[in-house]
Amino acid sequence: MKKLSSITCLLLLIISEIKSELVSCSSLEKEVGQEHITCIITDDINVVGVELSSYSDGSVIEIKIENNKNRFLPVKVAESFPNLKLYNAAHGSVESLSKENFKGLLKL
Repeated sequence: MKKLSSITCLLLLIISEIKSELVSCSSLEKEVGQEHITCIITDDINVVGVELSSYSDGSVIEIKIENNKNRFLPVKVAESFPNLKLYNAAHGSVESLSKENFKGLLKL
């Protein structure tokens, strides 16, 4: 019985670690009179290498990560939003940037 409990705890720990490596848009906003959509990210990003979830949309051209305590920016953003033109990470606590944060974002 103890062995089964240990295995269950280990599986839950692994699942929680997998979930923590993905972040998604908390909301998608389209301003009146605008053609583009903005991805608003409110989830915390406190480890290096967090990716956007597999959601992909060519109409999203802006990401906003504002007024939060994120220490890092997501990686592989271009896979989800290939037409991204604006990347707004203002009023936060970003500690470091890397090439992976902007790789493939040719329209910035």
